[in-house]
Amino acid sequence: MNLHQLRIFCAVVEEGSFRQAAEKLFLSQPSVSQHVASLEKDHSIRLFERKGRTISLTPEGRALYVLASDLLRQADEIPARFRDMQALRSGRLETGVSPFAGYYILPPALADFRAAFPSVSVSVSSGNTTEILSDLRSGEVELVILGRNFPSSREPDLTYRILGACRTGLQNSVS
Repeated sequence: MNLHQLRIFCAVVEEGSFRQAAEKLFLSQPSVSQHVASLEKDHSIRLFERKGRTISLTPEGRALYVLASDLLRQADEIPARFRDMQALRSGRLETGVSPFAGYYILPPALADFRAAFPSVSVSVSSGNTTEILSDLRSGEVELVILGRNFPSSREPDLTYRILGACRTGLQNSVS
């Protein structure tokens, strides 16, 4: 099984016929039929019920379509992800930090980031958690670094990553 076969299979499902899928993909109808037959043979399943010129998905075909369409969507995103990664090689990153994070966490993280991305300029604004999360939601900053445990259950639409940890005594001594 390969992406080409899955793309052909999904085209047959979406177009509703082998002929229309072949036209869409600029392939011959026998080629499309062979790819689908190969999928069926290799996995000992039937993907379509065939009644004359009418086709319908079998339960296995429906399951494969769900998985294959998601896989193809992800595969199609790869070039854009690479372009996005290349775009990070230069530009500007707007960052918001809490005072604790700005003093204890940001300096080593920023040094590592600048070593990895020397052509990216970093702008840092400081504020309390509420202010910098508001800045994140409004698009004023792209990244927020907090110095306290901030439970994701309070902000379920945000993605959290732990950058590091400090000893409890040090954390408690700063207020």
